[in-house]
Amino acid sequence: MDKEAIDLKMEENTEVLISEGNGDYSVFSINPDIAAVTLNDDRIEIYGKNTGSTNIIISDKKTQLKRLPVIVYQYDKIVLEEETVNIDFKIGNKKDVTINILEGNGKYSAVSEDETIATVQTSENTIIITAQGKEGKTNIVVTDASKRQAVLSINTQSTTIPYDEEELAAIMEETTAPYFVFDASTASAPYYDYLNMIENGMNLSGYTRYDFYVLKIYYPKDVSIGEKQGCKISYQNIPYGKSSDGVLDLEYFKIIKNDGSKIWAVFSLIEKDVLKYGYFIQDIQP
Repeated sequence: MDKEAIDLKMEENTEVLISEGNGDYSVFSINPDIAAVTLNDDRIEIYGKNTGSTNIIISDKKTQLKRLPVIVYQYDKIVLEEETVNIDFKIGNKKDVTINILEGNGKYSAVSEDETIATVQTSENTIIITAQGKEGKTNIVVTDASKRQAVLSINTQSTTIPYDEEELAAIMEETTAPYFVFDASTASAPYYDYLNMIENGMNLSGYTRYDFYVLKIYYPKDVSIGEKQGCKISYQNIPYGKSSDGVLDLEYFKIIKNDGSKIWAVFSLIEKDVLKYGYFIQDIQP
């Protein structure tokens, strides 16, 4: 045959010439829903019906067989929502990012060149990337049903900032006070005894329950919006079985909203190479 493989656009035809054989040819498509085939003497006409891959089988009067691979595609290339993705992950924490596939030929698969940096999975027309908590760079190779490929560049970088802009906006929409979140544990009225006082010249916010669950956050008297220095934290059994070794320095503390009666604050610290973080809403000291 004058062609060893066919790459054919959907709803288009191509022709293959049988150049050698013993005559009395017959042909059929393994999957006629992908590629239809007809025979005219020694000429094979193939029509692309739907995206995917299949094979055309050709035989002659001596039952010699030939397999002709066929790939049918709709789009000439894979188009991704982004070509480069920068992922800021909280130290020691994984982070998921979703990228949409805008054009392609379906049945997508994806492979990460370095899974210590990022892993990947696909779901229909989306790519789900998981940064593994390690700084670095890698590429993700996306392949569709027509064997076309696109490369997605991934850059990962750690941060001590606990929440991104979208998350901060959601926090500032919350109205319940007092309200505390730390290391995936949540405390809100009326099940806790709340702390809201001045201690050793600093604001103290937090809560206790049965003197078993305890959270104390120390920060300056200045409650204007912005980052604050010299802030500290201590906690006991938050979550259950986890306690700080005394009073610890916070890596980051920021008041993100002050409506005149309450403050919204976010904070983080690094323990054993893992960023722990949270936020709270608390009445302002009179």
